[in-house]
Amino acid sequence: MTAQESSVSCNLRTVCICLIATLLTTAFIFALVGVGGALCMGRDAFQAFRHSLAAKPLYYIGSRLVALAVCVYFAKVRTRQDFLSGFALRPSAPRFLILAAMLGIWLAFFVQVITPGGVARIRFQTYFSLGSIVLLIGPFLEEAVMRGFFYPAFRSATPLVVSILFVCAIDVLLFHFRKFWIPMALFGVGLVNMASCLLREHTKSLWPSMTLHFAYNIPFAVLASMR
Repeated sequence: MTAQESSVSCNLRTVCICLIATLLTTAFIFALVGVGGALCMGRDAFQAFRHSLAAKPLYYIGSRLVALAVCVYFAKVRTRQDFLSGFALRPSAPRFLILAAMLGIWLAFFVQVITPGGVARIRFQTYFSLGSIVLLIGPFLEEAVMRGFFYPAFRSATPLVVSILFVCAIDVLLFHFRKFWIPMALFGVGLVNMASCLLREHTKSLWPSMTLHFAYNIPFAVLASMR
């Protein structure tokens, strides 16, 4: 086995271990929160809060923070420079950032338009809440995990299409499993993953992927009709 093959094998082992560790850590933390919440608020009150709209933003941002923390640990990041270089947070040409922003917004409306009855529901009535804030913050955390950690590891050992499929599957498993039975939502997740991976592949930087994902989330964050 060559040094390159050994490195690739190690990367893939690390990815598998990291994925399992992320799932277990997330389950443990949310179970711990559940026990603590039931003790502090009472079981019925906590269950009511857990299924309320107020809890969704906390789960959304919490799951991504946990995943990023686990990935940073397995990537052996010790300094800010380690994080910037290891997760491809290097400067990108403005034209790629502009293209990514335009593509992200276009994809959001494209998914809404092809959804049955989606065109009739589009209203440019703005809406902003805690959920809006986390929808705008989330892409930066999620992209660091998916395109900053998982994608390069798979890409070093598998063809482009296979890497995209693996990353898309992991993204759904970690962050979008509740959308598994919603075809159009799952389609949107797949489009964003594919476009973000292609940008990451072409630009060698994570910023265009983050920009696309951020732009994609803007209509869902600020337009009441697309929530």
